[in-house]
Amino acid sequence: GKLLETRRFQWLEPLADLAAGAPTVVSDRYHYEGPAGAMSRKLTRLELPAAGVDASFESGYGYDTLGAVSSLGYPRCLAPCADPAPARILEYGYERGFLTAVPGFADRIAYQGSGTLHQIEHANGVVETHEIDAAHGLERPYQISTDRGFATGVYRYDGAGNIRQIGAQRQRYDALGRPDTLGYPDGMQVGYGYDAFGRLATVDDGGRGRPLARYSYDTLGRLERLERDNGAASRYRFDMAGQLTDIVHTRAGQTLAASHYQLDTLGRRVSQRREDGITERYGHDATGQITAVDYGTPAAGTETFSYDPLGNRTQVGRVVPNAPSVTETYTTNNLNQYTKIDSSLPAPRSSLLTYDLNGNLLFDGTQRLGYDAQNRLVTVEREGLRAEFLYDARNRCVVRRFLNVSGDGSAAVDASASRALTYDTRWNLLAERTLDGALAGRYIHGARTDEILRADLSASELPSANSQLRAIYPLADGLGSTVALTNTRAESPTATAIPPTAGDSAHLGLSPPSFGLWLCSYRFLFTGREWLAAVWLNEHRYRYYSPGIARWVTTDPIGFDGGDLNVVRYVRNSVVAASDPSGLAIETKGLWFWPAGWLQITANLTCDSIEILDSNFTGYGIVIFAGWEWRSFAVKTNSNWTGASGRRQVLNLDKWGERVRSGSRWHDRCGWNMWAGVTT
Repeated sequence: GKLLETRRFQWLEPLADLAAGAPTVVSDRYHYEGPAGAMSRKLTRLELPAAGVDASFESGYGYDTLGAVSSLGYPRCLAPCADPAPARILEYGYERGFLTAVPGFADRIAYQGSGTLHQIEHANGVVETHEIDAAHGLERPYQISTDRGFATGVYRYDGAGNIRQIGAQRQRYDALGRPDTLGYPDGMQVGYGYDAFGRLATVDDGGRGRPLARYSYDTLGRLERLERDNGAASRYRFDMAGQLTDIVHTRAGQTLAASHYQLDTLGRRVSQRREDGITERYGHDATGQITAVDYGTPAAGTETFSYDPLGNRTQVGRVVPNAPSVTETYTTNNLNQYTKIDSSLPAPRSSLLTYDLNGNLLFDGTQRLGYDAQNRLVTVEREGLRAEFLYDARNRCVVRRFLNVSGDGSAAVDASASRALTYDTRWNLLAERTLDGALAGRYIHGARTDEILRADLSASELPSANSQLRAIYPLADGLGSTVALTNTRAESPTATAIPPTAGDSAHLGLSPPSFGLWLCSYRFLFTGREWLAAVWLNEHRYRYYSPGIARWVTTDPIGFDGGDLNVVRYVRNSVVAASDPSGLAIETKGLWFWPAGWLQITANLTCDSIEILDSNFTGYGIVIFAGWEWRSFAVKTNSNWTGASGRRQVLNLDKWGERVRSGSRWHDRCGWNMWAGVTT
């Protein structure tokens, strides 16, 4: 009755790989030992037939006398391994069945009540305390704080158990449990309205006597139009397959920005025509990786990209007329880490990259990066600069300090750049303040992830208590990247094209003199994520993306569950149609939509699978999104449903959950936060 072997077939670009007939195959074999039959080893084999790759890895497990996992050996390469990595083993500590220590992460873990987490002493010295809602006799958060002076604020709940307040941030819900009103720390109130199908219809800040934003949908439930209170409107068009083809931003008949996409027969974007007539063209390989970009103007030139079978760059070429061509050559080790980058211009040079044993990038050739015991980026240092990032108990960066370092080593805080940050429960940035408490920015978000409807930013470089906030309305392309900024009159004094490769030039040119210095502070650019210009990194919540090397600086926190066997590659190098706002899971832009009306699924749900019994929506693939609380979510399956009466279909899911204690016994508990959508 024990699981012995599993085989998974994965397509990095489904249509492309099906046509090529060369899926990736991942096989797991499980070995058990002892009278209790506990799993002792897992052997994983990775096969890429088309690329001639066949690699094997081994993971080991140890147990204490009560049967709890006491040690975990990270996957170790067995073959072929010219330069195998050193063994990495985590040793766990327990008391009376409770996990009390994880070396490298927590020196001590304490509990209260019937086993509710109370306190964690992290390996980096930070003490994190979880208080429970004892006044109501419920084991739910009351406050989460650290001994470094950072706290979430007091949690307060409504009668249905929804969080209605965290500190100064307040939220109300309607009768169906949907967000109704969001209160900002400075007192601003934002209300949300829904249509008859439960879709977001309006966002209202109460400032102009009309909604800040109005959403309209077509008969298939796809977003058709977004109107803003400054007069700017965005129109979205899709093809017969439900793929996004056009986004046009206008005001009073004048086009402010536009993106028109052409797709090939496999659904990949092969060109983008902008409102100024410039057309960018893209080339792809059989797995959907971008291999060539023509930026459409002589000044911008072209780029080409080559990869090894695992998606690591081997060479990048850049050609601009009337200038020498540039070639970069990449050297990669067996852990998919770039160890050296050789560049031909401006002068031949080599950059050596180094990593720690957890796979975190320590030196990128220019600056040094430091991490805490949870592999979170906490410091970045280079000549003249030091950046420090501090996190709350939910892994959100709540303070960024930038220090100017002089030649004698002394450092002074850069007050104009340092920020204290406040988020909502969905990890959207609501407000930012200088370290002395002056409001520097405020953000109102829309229906989609990283959709900022309006940003209110300080008009001065160094905000004060009396600083006036000016409104910015960003406009985005099909990737979610900011392509233009408008003011309260929907005037667009600037527009920018962000290269799909997100290279070093991707975040420049957004501050023309006519709009003033204050515009520099808007930083949600590439895919709508936060660009930290001082350290040349993009913040994607759980991870940071380096445009200089076009990949993450850390491995995926959820490992292979992120959907890529190369755990440091950014969106499988399919950068013109995908993004990763969380740093955990890839989102394909322009392919998903909601059906008109409610999608009804009758199914048997277990920890491991969903057995679909019936559905009211036929002819499309049903996509199940599943996750465990707020920690992460991912696309777990995509399977066609025909809707035939009486026909059952089982969708196998990866098991997400945790070990919980009931009395003197332990058992597995799994839970799902589920969303369903459809795709053609």
